[in-house]
Amino acid sequence: MSKPEKSYSQLQFDQATVSIDEIIQATVRAVIAESGGNRSIVGGTSTPESSRGSQSFSNKEIAKLLSSFDGQNDNVDVTAFIEKTEAVKAAYEEISHCNTENGVLVKQLIKTSKVKHTETMDTGHKLEKFVLKALEAKLSVNVKNCGLVLDLSFPVFGAFLDAIGADFVVEGKCPISLKTELKLNKKTNNYMQVDASEQPQLLSGRLCQIVCVITGTLTALSDGMQYGWTSPSLSVLQSPSSTIKIKDADIIWLEYLYMLGGLTGLPITVYLLDKLGRKKSMLIAAVENLVAWILLGTANSVEMLFVARFLAGLGGDINFVATPTYIAEISDKEIRGCLGSVIYIMMSIGILLIYCIGPFVSITMSSGIGAFFIIIQLATFPFMPRSPYYLLVKNQIEEARKSLQILKSSKNVENDLNEIGEIIRRENQDRGRPLDLFKIKSNRKAFFIMAALNFGQHFSGISVMLMNFHTILEDAESIISSSTAAILFSFLMLLACFVSAAIIDKAGRKFLLGTSSFLTGVLLLILASYFSAKNSGINVSNYNWVPIFVILFYAIVFKCGLGLVPIVITAELYPTNIKAVGCAVSDAMYLLAGGISLILYHILMDHFGIQVPLFLFGFCCFVVGCFLILVVPETKGKTLEEIQQMLKGEFRKVHQTEKVFSKPSKNSEANYNSNLP
Repeated sequence: MSKPEKSYSQLQFDQATVSIDEIIQATVRAVIAESGGNRSIVGGTSTPESSRGSQSFSNKEIAKLLSSFDGQNDNVDVTAFIEKTEAVKAAYEEISHCNTENGVLVKQLIKTSKVKHTETMDTGHKLEKFVLKALEAKLSVNVKNCGLVLDLSFPVFGAFLDAIGADFVVEGKCPISLKTELKLNKKTNNYMQVDASEQPQLLSGRLCQIVCVITGTLTALSDGMQYGWTSPSLSVLQSPSSTIKIKDADIIWLEYLYMLGGLTGLPITVYLLDKLGRKKSMLIAAVENLVAWILLGTANSVEMLFVARFLAGLGGDINFVATPTYIAEISDKEIRGCLGSVIYIMMSIGILLIYCIGPFVSITMSSGIGAFFIIIQLATFPFMPRSPYYLLVKNQIEEARKSLQILKSSKNVENDLNEIGEIIRRENQDRGRPLDLFKIKSNRKAFFIMAALNFGQHFSGISVMLMNFHTILEDAESIISSSTAAILFSFLMLLACFVSAAIIDKAGRKFLLGTSSFLTGVLLLILASYFSAKNSGINVSNYNWVPIFVILFYAIVFKCGLGLVPIVITAELYPTNIKAVGCAVSDAMYLLAGGISLILYHILMDHFGIQVPLFLFGFCCFVVGCFLILVVPETKGKTLEEIQQMLKGEFRKVHQTEKVFSKPSKNSEANYNSNLP
């Protein structure tokens, strides 16, 4: 008996259209041929190899064959997998991305077969684990132990699909078997049909979201430069060569006016966010920052510096309200935390940049560099899509559809559009009013959470540290220069931002916040104890390494939680109809806390020594840490709607379970067929 021409993993079909039943029949014939042409393995009589092309096998025979491969004795009803399905050859090759010749379809239907790999298949295998992981998070099922019915409109899972039809793909996992049954926790035992909106868009759609975020957060980079501007620039302004003479009282105003500008701009921010939208508000903030840099670079009096700092704070307030909202509304929930973190990453880059160049170049030069990044944003961000949430709020349905199509890199966005529309419809049943922030329980809870987080951020001493870094280290008589330490400090903050952004959607917001709060408190108490001993006349020369060690470690632990997570949570906690007001008020709390912490620091330091405000800040960190554990909800992996349900006490996660390798129930086939298009 001659050796068969094809293994059963490489099946040749000449027809343009091939049904799933034909694929299974041909597979069985190939298996029998390889086993010596003995049909008895499926309960029939031995048939010569030459006639195997015309053989036909019943479902019962196929089930028995599959059972023999799976080591099972029970018969398996495979009708549910083959009825109403049709595999179109051209579509199959397009979906699987196989470079086939002469109509050869590379296919693995039975787990014992060996597939000839192509480079594209290998790529698909590498991508598969990321796809599965995203689906697990999206669907709350262990997709490694279940079968999924997936929409054909998006190619997933590389080249290995168990069955393919005109409207869906059956993908069986671990191991591949036609016996695999997916059973969800619903009223009836249904096979789940997941359309393209449920599929991770891999690079294409998310690449667009990433580009939107990067181009939209360049203002945050500029704002970071403004935030850290006073620390390195004061030495330049106080140098004999400076054309602007400043007094000690002017230093406090240069710090405080930045915060005051943000507070003053709150009514403007609320108006812009609701009337003009997130994107246009971000562009207005960029223009304000550009004007601020121009004023700083051309200033010839301290009054011009005051105006520039005030205007920088005004632009910063709009930016830190509009940008988190925009990011939350354009991002997939699986990467929303990571993309939201880009704001603080950009801000940390700005702080690092001004610390690196501030002490060594003129104020005009550093201002020109800050303006350069704003010009890039103004040249690129206008071409990015607007928030689909905002567009639907304004009843611009077609514009929202176009925006979603760009963000998802798909024309099939109707499900996303309907979901967002339904969320907005429910939220707008009672039109959001400013007083609703305090009248509605869930909004009130969100406000108190954000107020606590924003006060906790500044009363961890971060504003004091960033704006007075050089003077603090000089007072501590550190073992390295304050300029070098400042660069290390800002670099470590930036590094911590990247780490936190990478793990925030895995570790969760609450864990990062709690860990950061307690560790920051410990470090501040250590630093306060050092200054207390030094100011008491105790010789601390053998321990002058402590301040720099504590401050650098502080940069890491603060930025991993307290310094990054609140900006992500801000846009998550408030519903759409009150988001503008909620984010603006939260930002007001942030700015108010920053201003109070700066004033309190200078008053306490002048009267009692630097150790007293540091002890106060350390104690506040412990209070915030306890509050986080008891009150703040975990928003990781949840949609904006689910977060609102949590705040209202209505959220109950629907667990989806699967039944693997079980005999189909009596109604499973009927349920399956009834759910097909």
